[in-house]
Amino acid sequence: MLSELSELIRSAPLSPYIGRMRLARGVVLSSTGKAVEAERDFQAAQGQGEGAVASLGLGRVAFERGQWEEAEREFVEARDTGAGAVAASAEYGIAATLWNQGKMDEFKPFAQALLAKPSNPTVTPPMLAASAALAAEEGRWQDARAMAVRVATEFPKTDEAPAALATVATAAARASEWPVANETFKMLTDRYPTYRTGRETRLDYAEALYRTGAYAEARTRLQEFIDASPTDPELPRALILLGRTQEASGDATGALEQYRRVENDFPDYQAAAALGQARVLLLSGNWDEARPLLERVMATGDAPVASEAAYRLGDGYRKAGRHQPAVEAYMTAVYVAPDLPTARRALLGAGQSFSALKQNDSAVIVYKKLLASKTLEPELADAAKKNLKALGVN
Repeated sequence: MLSELSELIRSAPLSPYIGRMRLARGVVLSSTGKAVEAERDFQAAQGQGEGAVASLGLGRVAFERGQWEEAEREFVEARDTGAGAVAASAEYGIAATLWNQGKMDEFKPFAQALLAKPSNPTVTPPMLAASAALAAEEGRWQDARAMAVRVATEFPKTDEAPAALATVATAAARASEWPVANETFKMLTDRYPTYRTGRETRLDYAEALYRTGAYAEARTRLQEFIDASPTDPELPRALILLGRTQEASGDATGALEQYRRVENDFPDYQAAAALGQARVLLLSGNWDEARPLLERVMATGDAPVASEAAYRLGDGYRKAGRHQPAVEAYMTAVYVAPDLPTARRALLGAGQSFSALKQNDSAVIVYKKLLASKTLEPELADAAKKNLKALGVN
């Protein structure tokens, strides 16, 4: 087609349709990656009166070069002077340039306006996918999942459908939004079983299953990963997750086996493995063996692991009636990782130990600090309010 168009343009330079011929050749050249030649044809077509469509072509060329401001300018011109499919494509181009420039405050209302229009198979799927990713980044989980589900439901055969589900599910797992992660991963695997996901994503799904109580399925997926990936860098994480799943489902022996394997074979994960062993020992009431493990993890583990170890050490001391060391351990958990759930549970435990020590002012302070948390589990809020009331504080 390119040679025919070139011959036609060469042989009929004064044709009243020369603008459309140059425009058509520009489209062909652009689609084959010949941006410089395409740009010349689009500019010539623009000079011959093919305004809106030529501007759309020039916007595409600039976009592919990463010249966002120039692309946005051309797309705006195409939208303002064009109609129908041309204007719709230009609006999508504007949204894409805003996204690539990081102008999210401008992108969001623009995308919302586009999504409020009748669905367009060219524009709607990428707008939904981008909006879902942005909502996930901002922690608007229900919005994120709703948009990912919408693109998978309305446009199931597009590339954006599985990609949007994977993006939202993975982001939810990273933020410990386990119900959202589980539901979205399930839709992804049910509807797109051949969609290629990385090993971390597979483990994220397994962890989401574990965190939402689907122990049998989590165990199956983890065992499959372990059996198929004996040298994978993510193997220790998979073993620890399998241990936690076995631990949660009452298989203490199996859990200890995984934790000891990790401790012996993967030095970088020894703190997490020791914490797992301590949890299993605590469940069996073996405080004397669990305590030194927890103390070691507090000293050597990273923030999340050390925080959990400190919290569980505090619980052990409190249940043994040793409230002063319990308070010290609880407050260590809060100091090490103040935004984690273990820190919030530690504040509740510290308040209980302060009360037992008759240090009521300190108890009130930590309960109020707990209630001021940005994210607070309902059961912790109820317990803190009840304990404050018992101290005579409304």
